[in-house]
Amino acid sequence: MGTNISFKYLEESPESMGVKRGLIVLAALILFFAMQKTVLGAHAICGFVNDASDGTSAAWRTFIIYYENDDGNNASCEISPENNGYCCDADEIPGHSWKKGDVIFGRMPDIGNGFYTDEANVTTTGEGFDKMPTLQMYAAIMIYSPEATTYYANTTELRVSTLEPYTESISYSLNNGSPTTLCNSCNETNLTFEYLEDNDYELTIFATSRQGAVRNRSIAFRIDAVNDPPYFASYNPSNLNLSIDEGTHINFSVNASDPNDNDVITIEWYKNNESLASETSNFLFETGYVGENSAGIYEIKVVISDGEYYESLTWKVNVNDINQPPIIEPVGAVTAHTNELLTLQINATDIDGDSFVFSDNTTLFDISESGLINFTPTEEGTFNVMIIATDTFNNSANISVSFTITTTNQAPIISEFYPEEISVEVVEGSSQHFSINGSDPDGTIPFALWYLDNELIPDETDYDYDYAPGYFENGSHTLQVVLSDGLLNDTHTWQINVLDSAYCGDSICEADENCETCRADCGQCAAERIGGGVGLTSIKYEEVEKALPIFLRNGNDSIAIKEIVIWPKKAASNVKISAERIDDIPEELALKKKAYQYIKAGVTNLKAEDIEKIRISFRIEKEWLRKKRAEKEWIKVYEHVGKWREAKITSLDEDEDYYYVEIQPTMLGLYTIVIEEPPREEVTRKTEEKESREEKAKAVMQKATSPENISMVITTTIIILLLLLIIRKAKKKQRMAVKEAPQSEKEAKPIKTREKPEAYERDQKYRIFKEIEDENQGKI
Repeated sequence: MGTNISFKYLEESPESMGVKRGLIVLAALILFFAMQKTVLGAHAICGFVNDASDGTSAAWRTFIIYYENDDGNNASCEISPENNGYCCDADEIPGHSWKKGDVIFGRMPDIGNGFYTDEANVTTTGEGFDKMPTLQMYAAIMIYSPEATTYYANTTELRVSTLEPYTESISYSLNNGSPTTLCNSCNETNLTFEYLEDNDYELTIFATSRQGAVRNRSIAFRIDAVNDPPYFASYNPSNLNLSIDEGTHINFSVNASDPNDNDVITIEWYKNNESLASETSNFLFETGYVGENSAGIYEIKVVISDGEYYESLTWKVNVNDINQPPIIEPVGAVTAHTNELLTLQINATDIDGDSFVFSDNTTLFDISESGLINFTPTEEGTFNVMIIATDTFNNSANISVSFTITTTNQAPIISEFYPEEISVEVVEGSSQHFSINGSDPDGTIPFALWYLDNELIPDETDYDYDYAPGYFENGSHTLQVVLSDGLLNDTHTWQINVLDSAYCGDSICEADENCETCRADCGQCAAERIGGGVGLTSIKYEEVEKALPIFLRNGNDSIAIKEIVIWPKKAASNVKISAERIDDIPEELALKKKAYQYIKAGVTNLKAEDIEKIRISFRIEKEWLRKKRAEKEWIKVYEHVGKWREAKITSLDEDEDYYYVEIQPTMLGLYTIVIEEPPREEVTRKTEEKESREEKAKAVMQKATSPENISMVITTTIIILLLLLIIRKAKKKQRMAVKEAPQSEKEAKPIKTREKPEAYERDQKYRIFKEIEDENQGKI
């Protein structure tokens, strides 16, 4: 008789296994599609907007994307200042769910400020982002003149134009006054403002559409036409009557100003109506005890001028006479032998011209009133003697002299010296300290003599010496010190290498130099700077000296010239350098290239043969190159000499906002800065590939890291974790049920495998075996 075996707890049923498989597959599909939406569903519409033709930037303005005829449901984004680019998310368009092949429209709407673009569209490709055609930003109102600058005339022109639909009327107001109509049913107009007073003005243009909508645009400018005289804003000393003693000094200073911002103020100083070299706002008046600037009355006058008007200020200075004592010439140490005649003359001077007499404080000898020492020593030893000179005003001076009387003299010894190195390097314009220590075996106090390149340095008898080489002294030099007792010596020598350094006259205008402190490097100071509006700059020199450079330094950013430097071969008068931006270049002169700017430069009263050298520095905005998708290596400068020819660029530099290029033409004339692209195919292919990769990666990463998709991934992960927890609990429950089953059933389990396909097959076999057994048992 067969045994009745139960398979109830052997394995899970196919139905339960299918449910679990379905749950896992469902979770995997949810995660798969969530990730697909995160990565592939990130879809951006990107593009660029060019600035308005008057230079108004499109940056930070709003761009919208939408479906056709449904711009009320739109997604928006800001136009970036970086190349005026934008990327709007198509998933954010309300009421729509984009798909591949959709046509999406976009534009920069007029939000009331009169700036807008046309509409463009793009068909979605499903590749992460699609590029909208580049759009041009339009200004409903264009103000060509006046510009935001200072005008040095009381007349200026108004030129404006408008775009549809703002062509019903154009009006203006000055400084918030009542609007004045310029024209009706028009899109452009002009007007000449005359007799404007010197003032700051705000011009507002109003343009009205046929539907009554009004747009306005403002610009500020200044009129500074009337030349006002300069004036002293402050000066020092404030007291114009002064009294000082000889040997002192006064620092005079003025702060000059001018109501006309564009005026260049020149400053000249005079002493007793004689012009002084100083052209700065300060003058140091140093007095002496004799000769120039000694006792007397002086007039110190300063004159300021703007080229038309002058203003002056005068101080009266009384320099008081201060009597000075005589000056005794250094003697050094004196050594004499016993029983031998010693004769020594002591010399002195008196800067006041006073007479004086000598005396001493020793019993060793008696000095005469005229300074003669004449005696035969008999006593050995070292004696420090004071020599005194006294003038008729009882003002005296003295020196100490060491006298050594000996039968056998020994030489002094230099025991220490600084620097310890024999070879020393010194830079021009700096200083180096040298010193020695020494003594004399006889007790004499020896003196030092210093020699530079074998020439005695006067008035240097101390043990210290500061060597300060001037400019033009670079090279090798020898410094020697001699320690002497009057008869015998000891010496020490240094080899000095003087290194070259920047200095006034080295043809380099350093940061601490200017035309006032160093004309040789920075050029001559101009007598007059002339205005001329936003597109013109010039400077005038009343007198030009041979070989000294003259400059036109341009701070007007609207003109591409940064600086013009001219080195004249000869002196000249009334020399004017000018640079002008040419906006309306004649068609026959226009260069068929992408031009940044045309500039005309010129100089008066200096012919080409009168000029040694010219240097012109141009500046080009980096932003302009970025908009043109150009590299700095593409910058070229052309000069017009009968025809256009490329000028050799001698240097290329840059800062945060500009590139600077420099040329050295033989004469001044017409110039243009252009960009010339290399062979286009290769550059375009590489650039587009790079931009495409960068933009795709950026769009995908932005979409993948958006808050919505991160939330979806987190939700899906939680669902999967819950499903795994449910499955785990079900398995645990199954194991508990197995433990609680009858012992006979537990023993009857022939297998414990967890591989479901094999278990399923065995399950089917046991079912068949059980049916056979039941049938056989029934027969029995």
